[in-house]
Amino acid sequence: MKSIGYKPQLDGLRCMAVLAVLFHHFWQMDTGVGLIGVRLFFVLSGFLITTMLLSAKELIESDASWHLYEKHWNALKGRLSDSFSSAVTPTSAADSVAIPPGGEMKLSDEQVGVTT
Repeated sequence: MKSIGYKPQLDGLRCMAVLAVLFHHFWQMDTGVGLIGVRLFFVLSGFLITTMLLSAKELIESDASWHLYEKHWNALKGRLSDSFSSAVTPTSAADSVAIPPGGEMKLSDEQVGVTT
């Protein structure tokens, strides 16, 4: 499989997907935008990770040097850790603002999705 290389357009689409989810969460509008954003983000992330894994498989099968293999996996770890950090940091910050210390967040049955 030929490597697709870096495509900034895909990062732009993932950014739009994240913004769609944030829009849904902060404004609580039931427009379906959040669900579309989640699906788009997972499809794009899965595509990018699968492409990287397939190119790594080719490196291994073609007896490429360990240096290339290590470089590839370090790039994958860097990409995943950046995504993880960009998701966890704002979520933690918002959580510390939204829920007072020692307080509990009370949700109604409707917010939790409980049906009777």
